[in-house]
Amino acid sequence: MIKTNGQTVLYIITAEEREALKTLLPEQQGIGICADASALSEMPETSLVNLIDSTNTMIAQHQALRYRAIAELNRRRRRSNEVPALLAAALNVGHDQAQGLVADADALVNRLPKTLGLLERGLLDGSKAATVCKSTANLSDDDARSVDKALEDRLPNKTDDSKVRRAANYEADKADPERHARHATRRNDAARKVTVTQHLVTRSTSLFIRNCEPAKVAAAYERIDQGARRLKTADETRSMDELRADVALELLLSRRKRRSNSRRRFPASGCDDARRAGRQSRASRKSSSTGRPAQGEPATASPTSNVPEPRAGEQPVHRSHGGG
Repeated sequence: MIKTNGQTVLYIITAEEREALKTLLPEQQGIGICADASALSEMPETSLVNLIDSTNTMIAQHQALRYRAIAELNRRRRRSNEVPALLAAALNVGHDQAQGLVADADALVNRLPKTLGLLERGLLDGSKAATVCKSTANLSDDDARSVDKALEDRLPNKTDDSKVRRAANYEADKADPERHARHATRRNDAARKVTVTQHLVTRSTSLFIRNCEPAKVAAAYERIDQGARRLKTADETRSMDELRADVALELLLSRRKRRSNSRRRFPASGCDDARRAGRQSRASRKSSSTGRPAQGEPATASPTSNVPEPRAGEQPVHRSHGGG
């Protein structure tokens, strides 16, 4: 407890913590964090405004000190997963929020020293500092430091987080114009997956492949569509959508079926007929170019097929099939 304007002011923190903070924080001109409402009721309005301003500065300085302490703890624990768990238990917050505090502390201490300096001087609050951290999260260390330097004179004049975000994003785009495309690529890669959905009413199952490369998706759909069109004959009762679905499943299961010689356990969809017809057509084209019969086709007799082969030591016999 200390005396301020003749009134007794109670500190929320303990005496040991207050003595430790005195060595880390600048002098607060004799204004403490007050927990006594009677002391506030006797203050004039001018003193209340000054107290609010000074308290806001102290809060920012304490936030800067907390960020430095978190970064030091993270360094000592070698950036292990135990640090967010310790913070979550100490601050009574969720694990995700604790992870955000660790990431912001590491960024402010190692990548954004000027933003941390503004926070230590009370010219910036913790929310705006965290906004700068998020806007520069996907930048390299050098680009983040250049953005930090460019924002040093602009951040104290920003009144809310949205203006800080716009200024930080503008400087980040200047430092790395391709960061949005790179970040979108990483986000899409992380979201690429295969999901299966079961419909209880219709007793059917759907298969979705999400966030794939457009060129590969277009090529896959073209192959599926071509297989479905080959099966769409006059007596085919299935629609094109049904045929595409059957062809897609057959193509997905074809490699597994080639490796294991097990028989099919589901109704035939007609794709095997299309593949068999395709193999026969390719074999026919190959036989026409080489002169050999295709597999499964009867061999036709040639004009020279009745000529006996010569014995050892004999000359081959040449027969003419002409009119003379």
